[in-house]
Amino acid sequence: MPGTFTFTAEELAAVEAIATRYPRRPAALLPVLHMVQQRVGHIPHDAMEEVARVARPIPCTGGRRSVLLYLYRDRPVGKYVIQICRNLPCSLRGSHELIEHAKQKLGIGEGQTTADQRFTLHAVECLAACDGAPCLQVNEDDFANVTPERFDENRGGLP
Repeated sequence: MPGTFTFTAEELAAVEAIATRYPRRPAALLPVLHMVQQRVGHIPHDAMEEVARVARPIPCTGGRRSVLLYLYRDRPVGKYVIQICRNLPCSLRGSHELIEHAKQKLGIGEGQTTADQRFTLHAVECLAACDGAPCLQVNEDDFANVTPERFDENRGGLP
């Protein structure tokens, strides 16, 4: 079937190498999911099936639940994924206002991607940076003490 995800020979060799690092093969699930997300940008359903085939996770840890639980993406996202923390410390310091400001500035809602596929916006529960509340993350880059004004100054750290 066209569009079906398959691992390359190099990726299968990497899966085998990853699996040797763990006492039981199913423990390789998360690094293998990460490999897929690095290549595709998200974890499509057919890739979950292929990951299950090669990593052989135990049933209660496999599939969509693991993808969502461990913050992997299950659909395409923009080039820049903006995550704004909305947990208690960030909330107390204005993250809800920051989220609303980002939605207005980008013209999208939470979990949505701009029409040009540049930005995806997520409000998340914790970015583990409470000392810099409110904080946000753009792809892998962290930003602390972000206000709506700072978001506008450097567009939230966006290029």
